Amino acid sequence: MIMKKYFRALGLMVAAAFTLTNCAEQIDAPVESAKVPFEIIASTVETKTAAGDNLSTVWTEGDALNVFHVFSGQADYQNDGKFELTGDNTFKGELSGALDEETSYNWYAFYPYTSYMTDPIGTNGYMPVGSKKGASQVQKGNDSMAHIAGENYPLAGVSEDVEYFQEDPIEINMSHLSSLLEVVVTNTTSEDLVVESVSFTGTEPIIGTYYIDFTGESPVFKSSGEG
Repeated sequence: MIMKKYFRALGLMVAAAFTLTNCAEQIDAPVESAKVPFEIIASTVETKTAAGDNLSTVWTEGDALNVFHVFSGQADYQNDGKFELTGDNTFKGELSGALDEETSYNWYAFYPYTSYMTDPIGTNGYMPVGSKKGASQVQKGNDSMAHIAGENYPLAGVSEDVEYFQEDPIEINMSHLSSLLEVVVTNTTSEDLVVESVSFTGTEPIIGTYYIDFTGESPVFKSSGEG
């Protein structure tokens, strides 16, 4: 009889503990911030090529950006995820949370979009530069600048100390994070000319996989060791 009472009492204690645990979980469970629809205006790309060469890129259907924001002067970057092109230079997506109307922010955008990049300082994401080994970089037409960045030529933009605006979209000027090169070949003979290869010399590899920090005045690249 005593043993039965003991088990019954123990059963009540376990049930009570389970009830308290459930209550604690309901009380302590974090409330997720509602995502906020938002727009980014990403300007046409500023090239790093020589002035006057008229090289420029344009956005095409399906383009998307990684977008991040942070309180001005801080480094707790908020990952706003994927913003997709909806027309002209406008990209639409959702912020990770509501903005504070009394605060200014720094905004960061990266192209092409990759789910592997979770902050703009490079430690949690990477990007390819140039074609992978054994592959060719393809451009559709000799005068086509659409998508010349493709997935191999990264772009980034920063807009700092932007005050909160409820209606106006954030404007970000995008720049190339790798060089665009224009090669001009002049045929000085009467025979047909076929260009079989173009080579470059230098101390830095022009293809490979890199981590990047584009939060400062000058982007910083760090090789991942993969080429």
